[in-house]
Amino acid sequence: MQQQKKIDGTLRYVRDLFVSDLIVVFFIVSNAVAVFLSPVFPESNFWYSVIERVDLFCVIYLIIEAILKINCDSWKNYIKSGWNRFDFFIVIFSIPVLLEPFLDIHNFEIFWVLQLGRLFRLFRVMQFIPNLNHLTVGIVRALKASVAVLLAIIIINVIFALGGNIFFGDIVSEYFGNPFISVYSTFKVFTV
Repeated sequence: MQQQKKIDGTLRYVRDLFVSDLIVVFFIVSNAVAVFLSPVFPESNFWYSVIERVDLFCVIYLIIEAILKINCDSWKNYIKSGWNRFDFFIVIFSIPVLLEPFLDIHNFEIFWVLQLGRLFRLFRVMQFIPNLNHLTVGIVRALKASVAVLLAIIIINVIFALGGNIFFGDIVSEYFGNPFISVYSTFKVFTV
């Protein structure tokens, strides 16, 4: 019993030492930069190998961070936090990066999609923004307004497309011959 308490105390000390919010955010941003820069350089370039190692080190750190948190706080307490759940699934999706030095996984596009998913970890930086609740409410309100504007644009596009179909369907049938083609042609005109 005494030995278990000592181990738990050591784990908590290690977690508190290596898993502060600033260190985690540093690794998240470093990982995002590495993922962003990896397509810039050819694979034979020196900087590509540096970026690949930074990426690998960041993934290993974030896996160790999750393991330390789970061991110290228990799975039940760890999974209660929304950020921890979010981070855990992103870390799980990052595991194929650990296989990259041993296997040629460049031909599997799904692994590139999973790498892009790791960029979602940048949302975790938002927890440091003051008044995040106000910002979130504002974003939701703006998205609702954007949906209304998008719906209005779709309605206007359909109205003009039907008008184009009626007026120009016989003249320029490849662009306005039926309502579906007319909607597409009108959309192309609106989005020049």
